[in-house]
Amino acid sequence: MTEEAPPAASGTIVVADDENDILLLLRTALASAGYTVHTATNGEEALERVREMQPDLVILDIMMPGKSGLDALIELKADE
Repeated sequence: MTEEAPPAASGTIVVADDENDILLLLRTALASAGYTVHTATNGEEALERVREMQPDLVILDIMMPGKSGLDALIELKADE
């Protein structure tokens, strides 16, 4: 019995976290699943990436220096 590989995923994801180890882990896992991954290390940088790339998914750490993930989310929800 042979197992078929799952279909390759496609899409763009922005991941924001101030911990480099977490960013590396998520980028590696998501990229190996077929996603294009862009990273940010704070909320302001995440907003720039999201507005520039219009990704399919955004993963935000809540507690980051400067603009938090929650602050970034509030701003993104206010965007048209």
